[in-house]
Amino acid sequence: MNRIIFILLLNLPLLTSCKKLIEIDGPIESVTSEKIFDNEENATAALTGIYARMGSLGLRIPIISTGAITISTGLASDELLYTSTATEDMEFGSNEILPTNETVSQYLWRYGYNFIYHTNAVIEGVSLSPNIAEPTKNKLTGEAKFLRAYLNFLLINIFGDIPLITSTDYNISSVAGRSPSDEVYRQIISDLEESKKYLITDYPVAERVRANNMAASALLARVYLYNGNVELAAQNAQYVINSGLYSLNADLNETFISSSNETIWQLMVFAASLATVEGFKFIPSSSLTTLPAYPITPELINSFEPADLRYSSWINNKIVNGITYFFPYKYKKRTNTAGTPVTEYNVLLRLAEMYLIMAESMAKKGNLENSIYYLNILRQRAGLPDLESGLTEAEVLDAIESERRHELFVECGHRWFDLKRTKRADEVLSIMKPGWQPTDTLFPIPKSEILSNPHLIQNEGY
Repeated sequence: MNRIIFILLLNLPLLTSCKKLIEIDGPIESVTSEKIFDNEENATAALTGIYARMGSLGLRIPIISTGAITISTGLASDELLYTSTATEDMEFGSNEILPTNETVSQYLWRYGYNFIYHTNAVIEGVSLSPNIAEPTKNKLTGEAKFLRAYLNFLLINIFGDIPLITSTDYNISSVAGRSPSDEVYRQIISDLEESKKYLITDYPVAERVRANNMAASALLARVYLYNGNVELAAQNAQYVINSGLYSLNADLNETFISSSNETIWQLMVFAASLATVEGFKFIPSSSLTTLPAYPITPELINSFEPADLRYSSWINNKIVNGITYFFPYKYKKRTNTAGTPVTEYNVLLRLAEMYLIMAESMAKKGNLENSIYYLNILRQRAGLPDLESGLTEAEVLDAIESERRHELFVECGHRWFDLKRTKRADEVLSIMKPGWQPTDTLFPIPKSEILSNPHLIQNEGY
């Protein structure tokens, strides 16, 4: 078996016990995959180390799993503006992203494939270990495949066709070309179906910070919806809804707290003095002259219906020099006081999306009344009147787009992905972005990757 450097394992808090550290004899450089996977404790640490890294380890740097996609796609779509003079923000906001953009190359592409590499290492190492019991093998494999599927889903919706890496063999990955999207999606679905089979309903640990059967089903529902399989999208979303494990928070201000009943999967924040990356990036400091870094666009602000509680609960404002700036406020904490509990984690899957998937699936199956039923569940929570029965299919689909826009705004790239998958990006974004081009729906492949791998071909327009 190839030697694998698991630097991420050393000195990381385990999700199984936040105070426990993995201890492996020998220098970091000499740690091999055989050593890592020689027992269940070390193998579990290898997996939980990936979750920890994906949670940014409490760093304030947005990466693919914590903030980078939310911010970059929010700027690229019609959700966010920027007040800084940072070149990268300007590139996303104007949809003139350079292939040298650091967020694209470092925090989306490289972090994404780094995490995928480590999921592959867990899958390979666990399968070959003679010292890990079959139930534990299944659980660790199921979680690793869930994470790999989630990462591939993000990458394919950002870059289009991507290298499909399922091995730790550098000789293969270093020269891999871009696989067609259909092939990548087949792998994503395969990983999630296996994950759903291997994982049970109970979470491996408290606080829903590792994947269970429901997380796999929720992501499957989304993936099937994106691929037009509304039957299986509805089947998986209904499975999550009917489980009884989750419920919508009556108080919208509690939707993104770590103990939220609505959360299906979230990533832990590890540094006690820090809050979520998005909370830190979106909420301005208390200085009277500090502007919000990423104000919400007037287009989004003006699109809310009067009395929508999502507006009053999830959007805040700050007046600077007589100008009112609105900013995302789903996460309420910019920082955390050292020594106090961390009360907000990075929410990546939640129940409200399952209702939206049911609504869209029902509408596309021709069951408009059921579609309206699921939309009204979210509208009632938002303090809005029910949609009336008797709407046409076009009116219901418009209502679904509106509800998705207001329920999932500035959250994990949903709006950007929705505009692309519904082929509405050109129509919507060309109005507010004078330089918009159809090729802007994909981010560029990093220049550094193309220079190091001649088999990678740049996206059109870059």
